[in-house]
Amino acid sequence: MESDIANGDHDDYIRQMDRRLTVLETRFDTILPTLATKADLAQLEMRVITELHKSIAGVHKWLAAMAIAMLLGFGGMSLTMLSLINSLADRVEQAVLTQPRR
Repeated sequence: MESDIANGDHDDYIRQMDRRLTVLETRFDTILPTLATKADLAQLEMRVITELHKSIAGVHKWLAAMAIAMLLGFGGMSLTMLSLINSLADRVEQAVLTQPRR
C-alpha cells in the first residue's frame, strides 16, 4: 500500500482503506451488542451471590443432618453394646453360679 502511495495511486489506496474500514466497522457493529453492560454485570453478580448463599445453606443443612445421624447412630450402637455387655455379664454370672464346686 505504501508503494501505491509512492507511485501516486492515491485513489486505489483510499478505496482499499475505505474497504478495510468498512470491514472493521462491520465487525465492531457485530460484536458490540454482545458485550455486557454494567447493569448486566451487576445482575450477574447478584445471581452468583444468591446461588452461592443457597449452596452454602444447603451444605450447612447437610452437615447438620449428618451430625444428627451420627449422634443417633453412635447412641444406638452404644445402647446395643451396653445391653450386650449386661447380657454377657448375666450369662457369665449364671454360668459361674451353676458350676459345681470342687
